Parts: sequence; structure tokens; C-alpha cells
Amino acid sequence: YDLRPSLQLPADDANQTQTQTAAADQADPQTHTPHPLASPLNFQLHCEDRVPFRLTRNVQALMGPHGLLGLFPAVLFSMGECLFAADTYVVFKSYLALILRDDYWIYCLHHRSQQLTTLVDQLYTTHMQRKHSTATGATHGLDKEVTSQAEREAHAQAIQHMTVPAPRGLAERVMRIVDDIYSQVRLTVTGSNPNTIAGGVDDDACIDQRVMDLIRRASTHANLMQQPPKWHPWL
Repeated sequence: YDLRPSLQLPADDANQTQTQTAAADQADPQTHTPHPLASPLNFQLHCEDRVPFRLTRNVQALMGPHGLLGLFPAVLFSMGECLFAADTYVVFKSYLALILRDDYWIYCLHHRSQQLTTLVDQLYTTHMQRKHSTATGATHGLDKEVTSQAEREAHAQAIQHMTVPAPRGLAERVMRIVDDIYSQVRLTVTGSNPNTIAGGVDDDACIDQRVMDLIRRASTHANLMQQPPKWHPWL
């Protein structure tokens, strides 16, 4: 599964982000590359890919028909059972939490550095505009004082939103994401009965058929063609 985090903002934040992104694209469509986490403190991990995992035509040719329809489904079947064995599902969640914690922390730090860069640019632009207004005598003293006070309040509010999550809050967010991923994988393995206890797979669920469905979805040309162009050059 592709565990790259992607953004799912609330309605107001999403509209504001789309407006800012569109304006930036019109200003400089060649160099603008929006970060996948515009607000890393409020995001949910979800996958928008049409395929469940990478199984391009190059990989299919490398595996061959016997590997694609014989060994590969058997390996996926065994992995699905091992993930929910009584002595391994805790390890699975622990390793997944470690991976997501490091990635999420790096994304938060990167986002904060971008915000600080934007704020510095705004402060420099405001300073140059005020300097030009003072030189031309176009701004009166009272207007300057009111403008400076409003700018200080806006900048202080912006800095407050640049904080990265505390270690405890970071752990809680990561564990919620891990629980969501675990529930999705568990539903795939146990079928229609997501309440199956760890260590046992629902007898009524046909896990081999679900594995074949995943392979068919990953190798279907219609789904592969809907993937982004940058997704395909990889082996």
C-alpha cells in the first residue's frame, strides 16, 4: 500500500488553499510546486490512486505469468494471515507507527520553514512599502500607527499557527492514522467481518479471491492509465 500522506482539509481551509494555489499557478505556473501538506496539523491519510499497489507492466513482465498468478498471490495470502497473527499484529502496528512518526515530523518541520520564509518575505515587502511611503510623504502619522498595529497583530497570529505538534500530540495523531490503516488492512484480510479477533480469519471470507481482485485492480490497463505520469517511470 502507498503510505504517502496526502491532505484532506476542512471545507473552509480547502477552499482557501485552492484559491491560493490557483493564484500562485497564474503568477508563476512553471516554478510553483505546492507542498502536499498545506496544513500538517489537520490531515488524514488516504490514497487516491486507482491501483492498490504498484504492479506496472514492467513488473508484470519481470514476474512472468507463473509468478503473477502463482507465487505472488500465495505470498500475499500468507502475508495477510501473518499480519493478524496473535504474536505479530502488535509488531506490525509498532513499526508502522515509527515510520509514520518520522515522516510526519519531517513534513511538519518543512511546512513551518515554508511559512517562516513566506512571513519574512511579507515583512520585507511591507517594510519597503512603508519606507517608500515615508519618503514620498503619502502616509500620515495616525495612519502609520494604525497600519503598524494591525500588521503586528497579523504577524503574531501567523507565528502562533506555525508551531509543530508537541510529542504527545504527535503520537496521538500518528496512532489514529495507524489505527485507520490497520482497520483497512484488517477489513481486506477478514472480508465482511471486520470484528474478527486477531489470530483468526473469518472462515466465511474468501481471502484468496480478494487477493486476486487486488492483483486484477493493480494490473488493469484502465487503472494504470489513470495514474499520474510521474508514477510510471519506476520499475
